[in-house]
Amino acid sequence: MGFLDKLKSITTPKKGEDVPWRFSNKSDAESELGKWLLKAEDDDAEAMYKVGKMHLLDIWVGIYPKQAYEWLLKAAQHGHVESHYWLATMHEENLIFCSHDEGMFSPEKAFEWYKKGAIKGHTDSQVRLASRYERGKGTSKNLVQAYRWYAMSGNAEYSLSRLREKMTDEELKEARDLLTMCHISEDKT
Repeated sequence: MGFLDKLKSITTPKKGEDVPWRFSNKSDAESELGKWLLKAEDDDAEAMYKVGKMHLLDIWVGIYPKQAYEWLLKAAQHGHVESHYWLATMHEENLIFCSHDEGMFSPEKAFEWYKKGAIKGHTDSQVRLASRYERGKGTSKNLVQAYRWYAMSGNAEYSLSRLREKMTDEELKEARDLLTMCHISEDKT
């Protein structure tokens, strides 16, 4: 799969999602980028995020993964949760071309960024983190942690059901005890 195909597969907007990076012409895109750049340079995390996404996704602005990564990293450092998810996705999908980043394709770094987003309550990060634990991608395989994060996401009943079939009785008990300690119900989904 080529670079643009990868982008297309991971950037389809969700129903009702604000899509600031899709413009009908170059002039509109550049004008919007200019507005967000001014705010981003004033340490506005949301603006940093939008500039990063524009550099990653907008053909009118130009697809610049290095600039996208740098702006998303700044946004994440300022606490922008969605930026964690996109940084992880860039590592996972090998969309990074930054010379300062040793791990161009890094399942371990993707895992770290998904975990940061998951801890802050980002649902998509929670599901992706659970999947990493389930498959042992970027971390050691851990079905108890996979179960925990699928349950915490609140929208992964199918994954929980599938996971229950893989788990031993002891693992399932440990996972349920962990959820109880975290005050999370399996029925959250």
